[in-house]
Amino acid sequence: AITPSSPDFSNAPSQPYWLDSAKRILEIPVTASMVGPLRVFRGASNRIFTSPVIRQVKLPAILARTRLLYRARITPEGHSLDEAKELTRTLYRTGQRVFALSYHSPSLSPGRTPYTRNQADVDRFLSWIENYLEFFTGEMGGIPSSVSQIRDMASKEQKHEQSMRAGSRERRAVDLAASQIRPRTIPAESTRP
Repeated sequence: AITPSSPDFSNAPSQPYWLDSAKRILEIPVTASMVGPLRVFRGASNRIFTSPVIRQVKLPAILARTRLLYRARITPEGHSLDEAKELTRTLYRTGQRVFALSYHSPSLSPGRTPYTRNQADVDRFLSWIENYLEFFTGEMGGIPSSVSQIRDMASKEQKHEQSMRAGSRERRAVDLAASQIRPRTIPAESTRP
């Protein structure tokens, strides 16, 4: 449970970022965020989920059950496939382009985690992953990437930023306009089951 003394990661980015100023260590965080119509109040969401008074009246549970505001991660461990898909669509619409599906490897064997107590649970777990990857590569047009590929993309972005600082104002304006073009529009609700 999250308490007032828990670390506050509510402002941590959900996309890759450099940990050091020399840009040698790239953090690729789990993809997690708040989802729902009240997401626009992200600054207040951590207080909503940690305030003893608000927790006592069960507001976080009410918001989650009504789907107005809930935490989601791209993982089959405790999150539905629909939640993971909605999180992906939500973050894509905000400009995020790197998504990390995560799970604990012991969950691939029966009886080693609470998520997969028997072989039927493992089968459901693997089905969740397969269905998410089908959604990601199909509806979203996503391309699976290795850690090395993500680091290379981040390094190219870093070099692009350096050339932007060194380039003329005209070039900056053209590059900025080009970088803001989004190739796809993702609907708020999926047309797929």
